[in-house]
Amino acid sequence: MPKVTNIALVGVGGQGIILAGKVLAQAAVNAGFDVKVAEIHGMAQRGGSVITQVRYGEAVFAPTFGDGTADYLVAFERLEALRHFPLLSDEGVLLLSDTMLQPITTATGMAAYPRDIIEQLTEKCPQFASFSAEFAAEKLGNVKVANILMLGILSTYLRDIPETAWQEAIDQLIPEKFLELNKQAFAAGVDLAAQQKEAAV
Repeated sequence: MPKVTNIALVGVGGQGIILAGKVLAQAAVNAGFDVKVAEIHGMAQRGGSVITQVRYGEAVFAPTFGDGTADYLVAFERLEALRHFPLLSDEGVLLLSDTMLQPITTATGMAAYPRDIIEQLTEKCPQFASFSAEFAAEKLGNVKVANILMLGILSTYLRDIPETAWQEAIDQLIPEKFLELNKQAFAAGVDLAAQQKEAAV
């Protein structure tokens, strides 16, 4: 069977995950791949869990994939990373925007927000990288571009999608008045990933 790359983007409503999934999918289309997308979200507008699954390859026959089959899990919040970790394959890569957003259950005291999430993820995942994406986005002037910044990080792992395909996707999907900021965010993500990879050597 032809190789299919499975990517899950997870987080909470308001973090721009649906848009990030669309840009990722469009970049893969621009690179010449067959692409399928599935969006799974509950109370997205109220900070509920949001998942976008993107699959691309020579031929993709279904939009969703099950536990243990994701090549990449891109998480925009700590607890969502832990919650959706079972999606990741044994050789999969976990990329985390190190953000803590209290879900309704913990904010109301119905449940406790785990304190050791990073330790758990580090123990579970040999290929785990954490980034201060929201902090980097805030330095650019708008924390909301953290989603595109995370795509910049992801792009350094997806060698089969050239940068031109990403840039075209951003041009196609981002409104013109936000275009330059989002391009800066993407470039900042590429730089962050490069810095972390250099530091790990």
